[in-house]
Formats: sequence, C-alpha cells, structure tokens
Amino acid sequence: MERTVDNLYLIGNGFDIHHNIKCKFSDFHDYLCVHNPMLENRLFQVYDLHYGDLWSSLEKNLGIITAESILGGYVYAPMMLFLERIDGDFTVLNMDDYSETVGEIGYTLTRLYTDLKYEFSRWASQLNNADIKQRIIIEKNKSSFISFNYTRTLEYIYSIDSSDIFYIHGCAERNDDLFFGHNMTSARLLNNWEDNYSIEELDTLLQASEEMAILYKDVKSIIDKNELYWESIKSAKKVHVWGLSLSEVDVPYIEHINSILNEKCIEWEFSWFLESDRNRIHEIVRKCQIQNYSLITLNELMLPSYKGGE
Repeated sequence: MERTVDNLYLIGNGFDIHHNIKCKFSDFHDYLCVHNPMLENRLFQVYDLHYGDLWSSLEKNLGIITAESILGGYVYAPMMLFLERIDGDFTVLNMDDYSETVGEIGYTLTRLYTDLKYEFSRWASQLNNADIKQRIIIEKNKSSFISFNYTRTLEYIYSIDSSDIFYIHGCAERNDDLFFGHNMTSARLLNNWEDNYSIEELDTLLQASEEMAILYKDVKSIIDKNELYWESIKSAKKVHVWGLSLSEVDVPYIEHINSILNEKCIEWEFSWFLESDRNRIHEIVRKCQIQNYSLITLNELMLPSYKGGE
C-alpha cells in the first residue's frame, strides 16, 4: 500500500547549527587550518581578491574568481605559502624553493578542487554530537524528510527511520558521493568575464572555467533523477522549511516542490534566525509564487521540557 505523506520537511544547515553542531563553513575553515594548512593557504592565494568573504558563503563564493585573479597569476602561479607573523603581517614562501616535486604535482584548479572535495568529505563525516537539549517538535507520522545536510541528526536525535529521509546531497557517514559546490556552469563563468582578452588569455580563462566546473552542483540533474521521490510526496499538505539558507542553489528545489503540490491545500512554514533570513524568505516566496506561508524560529518549536534551559 502506498504511503500517504502529510508533512514534508526540508532540513538545512541551520537545523544542525540549532543543535550545536559545528557545521558552519567557518568551522570547515578552522578544520582546514589544522588538518590541511597547505590547502587553506592555496585557497588564500587563489581567492586573494575577496578572501574575507570566501567562508561566509563558501559554495557560492567558490564560483567567484575574477578574470584578473586568474590572469594575474594567482591561480596558475607556483604554490605560495602564507605564514602569519606575530605582528599580524604575512611572510610568503615560494614552495618551489623547498620541494622538487611541486612542479610534478601541479597546483592547478583541478588539484585544488579535488583536494577540497576530499577534505570537505572528511570534515563532514566527523560532524556529530548534536545537543539533545535542542530538540524541537517534529511530526513523524505520515512525514517525509529531505535533508540538505550531510549528517544523520534526524536519525540519531529524533529516531526517524532512514527510509523516510532523502539525503538529497548525500550523507557523509554512509560514504555517499557528496554534492558540494557552486552553481556556475562553464558557460556562465565565461559570460561573467569580459571578452576583451587576447587569444592566449582566453585559452587560460577557458581552462579555468572547465576546471571550476568540477565543483558545479547540477541541481537540475538531481531533480530529474529523482522523479519517483517527487511522486511520493505529492499528497503533502504542509511543507516545513527549517534551517535552509535559501541560496540560489536551493531555489530550484523550492520551485519544483511548489510546482508538484496542490497549492490550494499547501501551507509553507519557513524558519528564520537573522533579519536577513526573513527578507530572503519574502523574496523567495514572491519568486516562487507561494501563497500561504508563515515564519517561525526553531526556538519556538523546542520541546517544552527543554525551553528556557530547563
């Protein structure tokens, strides 16, 4: 007998953050500084022109390398190691001076992104220790869960059966191939760069765009490949969007889900934390033409026994 779904939950990174899991991109940055400082330094070099913003929204910013950065030698230059001194300034070492193998390794964007994906998977696999005191009220009966997170918080803290959870970008602990990256195709990347370059410069930009496509998160393909799942949730009467950043890469999912549900019977519920979240929700709601929605905070949904630190 086919199972009826009344509640659909879209679970994002803010959900794990609410449970005190150190899963922000800034936490990943801290992890890299300890476990792979060479890769962290390489990111510093390649994204030097807007490094301060890189970790605020990593996936989006990975798709933002200026043509000047690529052509100016930041990307295909020898590996430079940046060491912060006590006075806060930096000492720069050319690693070619210290290793004969650097030229063979080839610090290209391909190498950079391959290493980044590897380290990201390692980091994601050790994200755990959710705070049980932060549990919130979830309706598990006749519910389906789309987790955009790489963790198993829903299983471990809420005892939700894995068969009811669609790990849409993969689950690190299950050794899935994690979907991680930006939403910029090679064509979009090239269109973002001005076209007044020499043939040699254009060749370099083309190479860079092809390498950057390694981290392209193909959302359309994910949607198209999971038609059976979308069919299974068509009966949902309420959609709970909890902790989802609603970045550009998330919008196609919202649009698709809204398109397959009977909007006359659907109520959407979005969680927010910062005022900027509220503004973003209103923007997405207008874009997706969602008619019936409400805003809540996850703290409002906490189990009564845990509210107020009891």
